Amino acid sequence: AQQERQNDTMEFAGPSFLPDSILYQIFLSLEPADLLSAGLVCRRWYAVSRDDFLWKELFYRHYHVQRLIHRYPGTDSWYAEFQRLRDTIPCVEVQKLHEHTDQVLHISFSHAGDLCASCSKDCTVKIWNTKHPFTLLHSANMRPHHWSYTQFSQFNYDDTLLLVSGVFVGPHNSSAGEIAVFSIDGFNLLSRVRNKPYDVFGCWLNNAHLISGNLHRMGRITSCSVLWLNKAFQVSSRQTYI
Repeated sequence: AQQERQNDTMEFAGPSFLPDSILYQIFLSLEPADLLSAGLVCRRWYAVSRDDFLWKELFYRHYHVQRLIHRYPGTDSWYAEFQRLRDTIPCVEVQKLHEHTDQVLHISFSHAGDLCASCSKDCTVKIWNTKHPFTLLHSANMRPHHWSYTQFSQFNYDDTLLLVSGVFVGPHNSSAGEIAVFSIDGFNLLSRVRNKPYDVFGCWLNNAHLISGNLHRMGRITSCSVLWLNKAFQVSSRQTYI
């Protein structure tokens, strides 16, 4: 009986029986995403987590808005206002990058987020430091390799290599695709792999291997798609059929 009374006391003292005022103070210290997660525990926690005064405080704290600024006309609650500003927060231009001389076709970010790569119709691929302000770290011109333009890039999983896809111009102005692999450290060209057509961009399989592809025509109607497994560090184009 004593053990049962102790269990009842512990259950009564659990978080589900905290007064709403205490829950309010606890929830006030949470980040918005954590607060929404807490609201999934039970109906009572959900009700407290949607308290309008709570979201009003979170709104001013999260967005650093002066309290003289009131809620947007037409919004039903401070929770709705928080959502509205999160979904439609204005973008402010803080910097223009002029290093590309033609249309930028693709931008990719490293997994760590500290680098990004840009591809352009000016046939260059550039590596940028994303810490504000953006600064140019490396640039490679692919025209000496008979490329028409660069169109896609992707960092490998540990951000040590960059896959770059572009359009290769062959004899009689025939076009095909080609994938180039660069080292991030020093930005050296490590390998090149041909693929056809050029809208097969390729992708990383792991840190040292990438996948390319070919489309073979078999008569006027039938075609066959082939995937190739390539080593990122190969000197020449050496492919393994998948």
